[in-house]
Amino acid sequence: MPGFSAIPAGFPELAIVVVTAALTGGLLLYFFALKSVRTTHSTYDLIQQADRKPVFLFDDETLADATPSAREMLRAAPSAPSSWQRLMVLLSPRFSTLEDDIADIGARGEAFVAATRPGDTGLLHIEWWDGLVRLELGDAQQVKGDVRVDGQCLQANQDELDLLRHISEASPVLAWQLAGDGTLIWANAAYIAVANSLSAADRTGLWPPAKFLPELSEKAPDGMQHRLALRPEDCDLPGLGAKPRWFDCRKTSWKGTTVCIALESGAEVNARATLDEFVQTLSKTFAHLSVGLAVFDRARQLVLFNPALTDLTGLDVLFLSQKPELVSFLDELRNKRMIPEPKNYANWREHIRRLEASACDGTYEETWSLPSGRTYKIMGRPHPNGAIAFQFEDITPEITLTRQFRAELELSQAVMDTLPEAMVVFSAAGTLTMSNRAYNMLWNTDPGRGVTEITCSDALSRWAAGTRATAVWAGVESSICRLHNREAWSADAQMEDGRHLFIEVTPIAGGATLVKFMTGQSSDEAEHIWKTRRLLEYSD
Repeated sequence: MPGFSAIPAGFPELAIVVVTAALTGGLLLYFFALKSVRTTHSTYDLIQQADRKPVFLFDDETLADATPSAREMLRAAPSAPSSWQRLMVLLSPRFSTLEDDIADIGARGEAFVAATRPGDTGLLHIEWWDGLVRLELGDAQQVKGDVRVDGQCLQANQDELDLLRHISEASPVLAWQLAGDGTLIWANAAYIAVANSLSAADRTGLWPPAKFLPELSEKAPDGMQHRLALRPEDCDLPGLGAKPRWFDCRKTSWKGTTVCIALESGAEVNARATLDEFVQTLSKTFAHLSVGLAVFDRARQLVLFNPALTDLTGLDVLFLSQKPELVSFLDELRNKRMIPEPKNYANWREHIRRLEASACDGTYEETWSLPSGRTYKIMGRPHPNGAIAFQFEDITPEITLTRQFRAELELSQAVMDTLPEAMVVFSAAGTLTMSNRAYNMLWNTDPGRGVTEITCSDALSRWAAGTRATAVWAGVESSICRLHNREAWSADAQMEDGRHLFIEVTPIAGGATLVKFMTGQSSDEAEHIWKTRRLLEYSD
């Protein structure tokens, strides 16, 4: 037929393949589109179908979505690292088996958990859906479809309200609310108890209770702490007593009213007053001490010093009042040449470290010889709470007196060493206190080199060992130890080498006793020599 072209061979098979491929692709597109629509609508329905019920949707421990009432409950839950843990803490008291029931929800797919507390009709519906966990809080006695009032949210709010009321009534903190015109409209039990205690009449159960601390409403701004006193003359309350009662108060504004809280602080005020009085007493006492005092706290800052410290060290009062640290304090002493100069600064720092450690142990005690010629005695002692105290004492007069006394002793010793007679001095207690060179040569001893005390018994033993037997030494011992009726006397004895020994015992001041020894070929010769020298002494 003209204008009609012939159909090529094999066309039916090719058409079938094309049609089949088109149908298969269309079916696949329809399937995926249908699943996508189903997934979107199902996820949406998981949350929105609950309307105002508390419904939570979790992906692992992450909150994927929640209804407004559910989010409101979650905000009231205790803090926790994740939203899932916060919800578990919130629900576990009501649903004690929740963790066990939810552990295998992936395998079970769905679970209903009833509240375990008596009178609680709560019901928790848990579902597993494509890796998400859906939790819905419901009420077992609620009529299906009636969602105007959510019993779970109402129960949670009621529990929170009961808890807050219990805390308010059990708290020792006074709390009250004032209207805009200052009228008392609410108060907790602590406030009412204080108000009733301030009145002589029994006002238990009467409203409103007595108002006090009215000046708090005049304090500004809100949120700041004010320490106020409740005094009898201010409130005219006979039950208050003679002493004021102190309160630490705060106020805030809330919905056109004023909310006030107060905590009684009388114990702290009294403790601070006692502490201040004690510190003042100590300061007055320290002010009259001639010993300089510097107390450093645990942080090694100067917290207390007395006027004597400035007099002894020359440190400026302004510098000390700035509470310098221990290192700065010692550095300033070093700058004023009021401390022994160390050889180098590294050794100085090490000295400070050892000084602090020794003071903490209570073993630090040094004598500082200053370039000015004065001598200070420094002691470090530990104090409570890690503090340490240093005492600065000027011992220059004592050192000077000691040096003078030592010089006099050395001079006396030098004079005695020039005398030919052997002489020894015993104290009132019978201890050898001084001897000369002639005595040391006569008895072959040197008492000054020993570290132990030599008693008269020790000396008599040596004398008796160097002489022939005689009763003289018993008399000498009796004279040395006698405290009353003491008189000078003399006697003689014979030494082992045949020489005669003339002995003279003379009482001297302070209960001491002087014993002299003179040797000669005979007792008459020894006595003659002794008498001749005595006459020479008297003639001089």
